[in-house]
Amino acid sequence: MSIPEGVLKFQLDWEQAPLPRTPQLEELCSWRAVLFRHGLIGAGADGVGYGNVSIRSGAGARFLITGTGTGPLPELTPEHCTEVLDADLERNRVRCRGPVRPSSESLTHAALYLCSPEIGAVVHVHDSQLWHRLLNKAPTTAPTIPYGTPELAADIQRLVHSHRLLPSGLIVMGGHPDGLLSFGTTLPEAVTLLLQLRLQLGLTALEPGC
Repeated sequence: MSIPEGVLKFQLDWEQAPLPRTPQLEELCSWRAVLFRHGLIGAGADGVGYGNVSIRSGAGARFLITGTGTGPLPELTPEHCTEVLDADLERNRVRCRGPVRPSSESLTHAALYLCSPEIGAVVHVHDSQLWHRLLNKAPTTAPTIPYGTPELAADIQRLVHSHRLLPSGLIVMGGHPDGLLSFGTTLPEAVTLLLQLRLQLGLTALEPGC
Protein backbone atom coordinates (compact mmCIF):
# COMPACT_ATOMS: atom_id res chain seq x y z
CA MET A 1 0.00 0.00 0.00
CA SER A 2 1.40 3.40 -0.96
CA ILE A 3 1.94 6.03 1.71
CA PRO A 4 0.36 9.40 0.91
CA GLU A 5 2.62 12.41 0.56
CA GLY A 6 2.85 14.33 3.81
CA VAL A 7 3.73 11.32 6.01
CA LEU A 8 7.14 11.80 7.65
CA LYS A 9 9.43 8.84 6.97
CA PHE A 10 12.42 10.15 8.91
CA GLN A 11 13.14 10.41 12.62
CA LEU A 12 12.37 13.96 13.70
CA ASP A 13 13.90 15.95 16.53
CA TRP A 14 11.56 18.97 16.64
CA GLU A 15 11.84 21.96 18.96
CA GLN A 16 8.51 23.76 18.78
CA ALA A 17 9.22 27.50 18.85
CA PRO A 18 8.33 30.62 16.85
CA LEU A 19 10.60 31.67 14.00
CA PRO A 20 11.87 35.25 13.85
CA ARG A 21 10.52 37.12 10.83
CA THR A 22 13.36 37.60 8.38
CA PRO A 23 13.61 38.70 4.73
CA GLN A 24 14.46 35.09 3.83
CA LEU A 25 11.28 33.82 5.43
CA GLU A 26 9.19 36.43 3.64
CA GLU A 27 10.86 35.49 0.34
CA LEU A 28 10.09 31.83 0.96
CA CYS A 29 6.38 32.53 1.50
CA SER A 30 6.21 34.90 -1.48
CA TRP A 31 7.69 32.49 -4.02
CA ARG A 32 5.73 29.59 -2.63
CA ALA A 33 2.55 31.59 -3.41
CA VAL A 34 3.75 31.95 -7.01
CA LEU A 35 4.03 28.17 -7.33
CA PHE A 36 0.55 27.71 -5.84
CA ARG A 37 -0.94 30.15 -8.36
CA HIS A 38 0.68 28.17 -11.17
CA GLY A 39 -0.83 24.93 -9.89
CA LEU A 40 2.54 23.39 -9.05
CA ILE A 41 1.78 23.24 -5.32
CA GLY A 42 -1.66 22.41 -3.95
CA ALA A 43 -3.83 19.42 -3.11
CA GLY A 44 -5.17 16.45 -5.03
CA ALA A 45 -8.78 15.31 -5.33
CA ASP A 46 -8.30 13.38 -2.08
CA GLY A 47 -7.38 16.59 -0.26
CA VAL A 48 -3.80 15.49 0.39
CA GLY A 49 -1.37 18.35 -0.15
CA TYR A 50 1.72 18.26 -2.32
CA GLY A 51 4.73 20.46 -2.98
CA ASN A 52 7.20 22.29 -0.77
CA VAL A 53 9.83 25.02 -0.95
CA SER A 54 13.02 25.75 0.96
CA ILE A 55 15.78 28.34 1.10
CA ARG A 56 19.25 27.99 2.61
CA SER A 57 19.71 29.67 6.01
CA GLY A 58 23.19 28.48 6.95
CA ALA A 59 26.02 26.07 6.23
CA GLY A 60 25.51 22.38 5.55
CA ALA A 61 21.93 21.17 5.78
CA ARG A 62 20.49 24.27 7.40
CA PHE A 63 17.46 25.72 5.64
CA LEU A 64 13.99 27.21 6.04
CA ILE A 65 11.22 25.02 4.63
CA THR A 66 7.45 25.02 4.36
CA GLY A 67 5.69 22.83 6.90
CA THR A 68 4.10 19.45 6.37
CA GLY A 69 0.45 19.51 5.27
CA THR A 70 0.55 23.09 3.94
CA GLY A 71 0.00 22.20 0.27
CA PRO A 72 -3.72 23.13 0.13
CA LEU A 73 -3.17 26.65 1.53
CA PRO A 74 -3.04 29.46 -1.09
CA GLU A 75 -0.86 31.69 1.11
CA LEU A 76 1.61 30.86 3.85
CA THR A 77 2.94 32.94 6.72
CA PRO A 78 6.07 32.36 8.82
CA GLU A 79 3.86 30.34 11.17
CA HIS A 80 3.58 27.71 8.42
CA CYS A 81 7.35 27.28 8.09
CA THR A 82 10.18 25.79 10.10
CA GLU A 83 13.98 25.72 10.08
CA VAL A 84 15.89 22.50 9.57
CA LEU A 85 19.05 22.81 11.66
CA ASP A 86 20.75 19.60 10.62
CA ALA A 87 20.11 16.33 8.81
CA ASP A 88 21.83 12.96 8.90
CA LEU A 89 21.02 11.17 5.66
CA GLU A 90 22.48 7.80 6.65
CA ARG A 91 20.68 7.71 10.00
CA ASN A 92 17.46 9.10 8.51
CA ARG A 93 17.25 11.92 11.06
CA VAL A 94 16.20 15.55 10.80
CA ARG A 95 16.56 18.17 13.53
CA CYS A 96 14.46 21.31 13.27
CA ARG A 97 13.08 24.29 15.17
CA GLY A 98 9.89 26.14 14.37
CA PRO A 99 6.13 26.38 14.95
CA VAL A 100 5.32 23.37 12.73
CA ARG A 101 6.84 20.08 11.64
CA PRO A 102 8.88 20.27 8.43
CA SER A 103 7.83 18.97 5.04
CA SER A 104 7.97 15.22 4.52
CA GLU A 105 10.53 15.92 1.77
CA SER A 106 13.00 17.59 4.18
CA LEU A 107 15.54 14.78 3.80
CA THR A 108 15.42 15.25 0.03
CA HIS A 109 16.04 18.99 0.35
CA ALA A 110 18.90 18.31 2.78
CA ALA A 111 20.52 15.96 0.27
CA LEU A 112 20.71 18.76 -2.29
CA TYR A 113 22.04 21.38 0.13
CA LEU A 114 24.75 18.96 1.23
CA CYS A 115 25.86 18.54 -2.40
CA SER A 116 27.23 22.07 -2.58
CA PRO A 117 27.15 25.40 -0.70
CA GLU A 118 26.24 26.96 -4.06
CA ILE A 119 22.73 25.52 -3.86
CA GLY A 120 20.63 28.18 -2.18
CA ALA A 121 17.06 27.02 -2.79
CA VAL A 122 15.09 23.85 -3.55
CA VAL A 123 11.57 23.44 -4.92
CA HIS A 124 9.49 20.24 -5.04
CA VAL A 125 6.37 20.41 -7.22
CA HIS A 126 3.83 18.17 -8.92
CA ASP A 127 3.25 18.54 -12.65
CA SER A 128 1.90 15.54 -14.55
CA GLN A 129 2.56 17.08 -17.97
CA LEU A 130 6.15 18.02 -17.25
CA TRP A 131 6.82 14.76 -15.40
CA HIS A 132 5.72 12.63 -18.35
CA ARG A 133 7.64 14.76 -20.86
CA LEU A 134 10.89 14.57 -18.91
CA LEU A 135 10.73 11.07 -17.38
CA ASN A 136 13.99 9.27 -18.21
CA LYS A 137 15.00 12.14 -20.52
CA ALA A 138 16.09 14.52 -17.78
CA PRO A 139 18.03 13.08 -14.80
CA THR A 140 15.55 10.69 -13.15
CA THR A 141 15.68 8.84 -9.83
CA ALA A 142 15.11 5.09 -9.79
CA PRO A 143 11.41 4.14 -10.07
CA THR A 144 11.68 1.73 -7.14
CA ILE A 145 12.71 4.43 -4.65
CA PRO A 146 9.82 6.14 -2.77
CA TYR A 147 9.79 9.77 -1.68
CA GLY A 148 11.29 11.07 1.54
CA THR A 149 13.72 8.19 2.15
CA PRO A 150 17.49 7.94 2.66
CA GLU A 151 17.65 5.90 -0.55
CA LEU A 152 16.09 8.77 -2.50
CA ALA A 153 18.49 11.26 -0.89
CA ALA A 154 21.46 9.13 -1.97
CA ASP A 155 20.12 8.71 -5.51
CA ILE A 156 19.57 12.45 -5.85
CA GLN A 157 23.15 13.16 -4.81
CA ARG A 158 24.35 10.56 -7.32
CA LEU A 159 22.43 12.30 -10.12
CA VAL A 160 23.66 15.76 -9.16
CA HIS A 161 27.28 14.69 -9.36
CA SER A 162 27.07 12.29 -12.31
CA HIS A 163 25.16 14.82 -14.45
CA ARG A 164 27.15 17.80 -13.15
CA LEU A 165 23.97 19.69 -12.30
CA LEU A 166 25.61 22.21 -9.94
CA PRO A 167 24.75 24.89 -9.10
CA SER A 168 21.25 24.56 -10.61
CA GLY A 169 19.17 21.89 -12.27
CA LEU A 170 16.06 19.75 -12.40
CA ILE A 171 15.51 16.14 -11.33
CA VAL A 172 12.53 13.92 -12.14
CA MET A 173 11.37 11.71 -9.26
CA GLY A 174 10.93 8.37 -11.00
CA GLY A 175 9.29 6.65 -8.04
CA HIS A 176 7.05 9.59 -7.15
CA PRO A 177 4.53 10.14 -10.00
CA ASP A 178 4.29 13.81 -11.07
CA GLY A 179 7.08 14.79 -8.67
CA LEU A 180 9.93 17.07 -9.77
CA LEU A 181 12.77 18.85 -8.00
CA SER A 182 14.22 22.17 -9.12
CA PHE A 183 17.13 23.89 -7.42
CA GLY A 184 19.41 26.86 -7.91
CA THR A 185 21.58 29.48 -6.27
CA THR A 186 18.48 31.51 -5.41
CA LEU A 187 14.77 30.83 -5.00
CA PRO A 188 13.81 32.98 -8.04
CA GLU A 189 16.25 30.93 -10.13
CA ALA A 190 14.81 27.59 -8.98
CA VAL A 191 11.21 28.68 -9.62
CA THR A 192 11.95 30.38 -12.95
CA LEU A 193 13.70 27.26 -14.23
CA LEU A 194 10.43 25.34 -13.88
CA LEU A 195 8.18 28.04 -15.31
CA GLN A 196 10.42 28.70 -18.32
CA LEU A 197 10.67 25.00 -19.09
CA ARG A 198 6.88 24.72 -19.12
CA LEU A 199 6.72 27.62 -21.58
CA GLN A 200 9.44 26.18 -23.81
CA LEU A 201 7.60 22.85 -24.01
CA GLY A 202 4.25 24.53 -24.68
CA LEU A 203 2.52 22.84 -21.76
CA THR A 204 -1.06 23.68 -20.79
CA ALA A 205 -1.44 26.07 -17.86
CA LEU A 206 -2.51 24.39 -14.62
CA GLU A 207 -5.36 25.44 -12.37
CA PRO A 208 -4.18 27.09 -9.14
CA GLY A 209 -3.71 24.70 -6.27
CA CYS A 210 -4.75 21.50 -8.03
